[in-house]
Amino acid sequence: MNKILMHGFLMLIPFFISAQNKIGTSHITQNAYQNSAKTYSLENLQHASIQELEYYQFKAEKLSTFGTIATIFGGLVLGTALLIGDSGDIEETMIVILTGTSGLITMVIGIPMIITGKKRIKRINSIKNHASIDFGINIQPCVQYNMVTQNCQSGMSVRITF
Repeated sequence: MNKILMHGFLMLIPFFISAQNKIGTSHITQNAYQNSAKTYSLENLQHASIQELEYYQFKAEKLSTFGTIATIFGGLVLGTALLIGDSGDIEETMIVILTGTSGLITMVIGIPMIITGKKRIKRINSIKNHASIDFGINIQPCVQYNMVTQNCQSGMSVRITF
């Protein structure tokens, strides 16, 4: 009898997972992926200021740290579920299965977060290292207000970056 109930429960899990995926989160997930793909693209990072690069690096480090925490926590939950084991009682078996499944899912989510965060950090560091080698000269017309003569004087502004 217990095996029949367990088999019936396990048959319902894919149904619940597919029902949750159809709620409408795919559009939100797709937009979030496109925004992050644009933000961390090589083109965007090359045109970003140092402050923006620092902010992007902070967010990437935060993602990597959270992925590490999720992976460790998921492993601990999965290990705890395996250590508890199955005593033959249907309620304990269900708890062990649910706990182990949630631990496994948390680990599976955490690992790509670590990989993504590390790749973003590596890309940002390569841009920051190459950005310090460049230097440039920018000459622009400018206007300054002279308080003695009470009028504007035109001139040139020279900006040298290195």
